[in-house]
Amino acid sequence: MAYPAEIHKFRDPRFRYIVSSRNITPDVSVIDHLKIQYIYLDFKQISQVFGAVAMPSPLYGGRSYDPYHSLTEGHVRELYDHGIGLALNLTNHFFDRNAYDASLNLLHNHHRTGNSVIVSNNELARQIRADFPLYTLKASIIKNINTLEKVDRAYRLYDDITLPMDKNDDPEFLKRIPEKERIILFGNASCAYTCPARTCYLGFSQKNLGRDVTSSCSKSRLPRVEKGPVFFDVDAFYGMGFEHFKLVPLLFEHTDAVTRRVSWNKTRIGKTDYYRKPDAQVISYRKCGRTWLRFILANYLNELLSLNRVIDLYSFFEVLPNESGSPAKGPEVYGFFDRKDVPYITFSHAENARNGYRGKRVFLIRSPYDVMVSDYYQQTEQLKSYSGSLSDFIRDETNGIKAYCRFMNDWADELNDESDCVVSYEDMSRNTRKTVEKLLEYLLIPVDRDILDHAVCQSSFRRMQEMEIQNGMADYRCDPENGFDFRMRDGRVGGFRQHLEPSHIAYLDKIMEEDLNRNTRKLLCKHGCMDEAQEKFAAFVL
Repeated sequence: MAYPAEIHKFRDPRFRYIVSSRNITPDVSVIDHLKIQYIYLDFKQISQVFGAVAMPSPLYGGRSYDPYHSLTEGHVRELYDHGIGLALNLTNHFFDRNAYDASLNLLHNHHRTGNSVIVSNNELARQIRADFPLYTLKASIIKNINTLEKVDRAYRLYDDITLPMDKNDDPEFLKRIPEKERIILFGNASCAYTCPARTCYLGFSQKNLGRDVTSSCSKSRLPRVEKGPVFFDVDAFYGMGFEHFKLVPLLFEHTDAVTRRVSWNKTRIGKTDYYRKPDAQVISYRKCGRTWLRFILANYLNELLSLNRVIDLYSFFEVLPNESGSPAKGPEVYGFFDRKDVPYITFSHAENARNGYRGKRVFLIRSPYDVMVSDYYQQTEQLKSYSGSLSDFIRDETNGIKAYCRFMNDWADELNDESDCVVSYEDMSRNTRKTVEKLLEYLLIPVDRDILDHAVCQSSFRRMQEMEIQNGMADYRCDPENGFDFRMRDGRVGGFRQHLEPSHIAYLDKIMEEDLNRNTRKLLCKHGCMDEAQEKFAAFVL
């Protein structure tokens, strides 16, 4: 596809643009992305970028929520650094009080002058106006404001109004609109321009809200004129008094590849010159309690350092991210690279103990018996990555007790008593405050016992499980009707006894006696990981 001959008109410095972040990925700079996707603009003309961020909300609309193609915390900081605002696309058709409550962290985190919320539901708009007055409210194209009467009504609630694309073809209507500075016209268009129904928007709203999807694209059912990508005559619109335009990406061949190549060479996103090296790493095998530990530490740091986050099972990754992996949980969502007083601590299941990292290391461990049971239910019920029985699972070379032994042996041989810190789930369960206090001292984080007590209270197993049932957590939503489909499933020390048969325990004992090295055995016994299991385990430490 070629650009139209008069594309240079889009660079008129009198024009302002709000542009889509669609197709963004966490491995590229948002600035590079915008400069290439909208190459026909002067980058300085972009006032806002609209879309979703890497924090889920059931109120998203316009598209199905996709965290991988959402704006990360790093992207948003880049926008702010360049004087560009964020427009949250909360265009869900429906207002649901639970959905609104689940979106409060999102709204709170981005509540600042220069940002806006694009809305299609009037009840939601009124609630945001009351609770978050710094946002500019924009009426979405989905509202289909296509008469002067609708414009007048919308002006009473919204700051700006986005008109449907097809109204660009009605110059008499456009000329009669009052307060044209509050109107946003589309500068280009794709399928929505000639769509006779726009039924897909309802389906996206239903899907994002977790409802049954009853509406989808009408293309196969209703005839339409296919015009392909369209660029409108923005110069003519300016002559009528309009200067604010909305743009969607019209993909050209190789656009995404070029963006990645440019960013790979020079972007700050994802490179060590931007993401500083961690001050500390927390390493553990799967299901050793890192969600609980992370939640306590996030609550503590949030209050101690005035981070102004509402800590839940999404936002705690913004304070304490994973070392890598999902962009909803990794460095992409970390919110405090610009604050050197906030320790940058990452969490990892890294199997390579000799990875060259020389900072502070915290090793989190747990009884192998409880780990096997907890990991089994995670793999079978939550991740759906394993379908065998518990007996088969503990014998599985990739997932079972042998994999646990390999991981533990590798790390136990590498750990140094003088420079590393070991914390066990069992120690945390017996005396949470004392164990976390020891960890804070190791990390050189000031200990405030009142704040710590409050953080521990805020991180009770029951409270975290209630959060998971109500709102889920980053990249995962549980089935409340399935008692095994929880990240916060049980949490009890020694809970394995309800699931492991004597023959299972005998097999685990046999493999551990054969495979665990001396350092690992001493580590598990020293930190109470065997007290609720087999006391005889201590006998073969020596």
